[in-house]
Amino acid sequence: MGVPTLSVQALQGRSIPEGRERRTKALIKAGLATAAIVKLLSNASKNAARRPTLCKYVPNINNIKSSLSTLAGKVKDGTASPNEIDGTSNLFGQLKNATGFTRRPAHRCRD
Repeated sequence: MGVPTLSVQALQGRSIPEGRERRTKALIKAGLATAAIVKLLSNASKNAARRPTLCKYVPNINNIKSSLSTLAGKVKDGTASPNEIDGTSNLFGQLKNATGFTRRPAHRCRD
């Protein structure tokens, strides 16, 4: 069984499970996941800052971390908008494109 994700549709009330208790659990899980991601981004930023080839990505990582933290607060307060969610998601996409993670991996020989 996979970990449930909180999407734009969920925040717009379209896919959060019915019932107060289930919605609360979904939001708590999303909050915990966000905290873990922010911590991982902090670690990534520190590690990238020490590497000459990666230090150029530190500002992008810090922007994502800041945006995600702000978004988490707005989700908690119930004031997050779909545009803010999309904006944070786009920051992840920009970093992914800048680092080349969107390229197909090189062909590997089979044993």
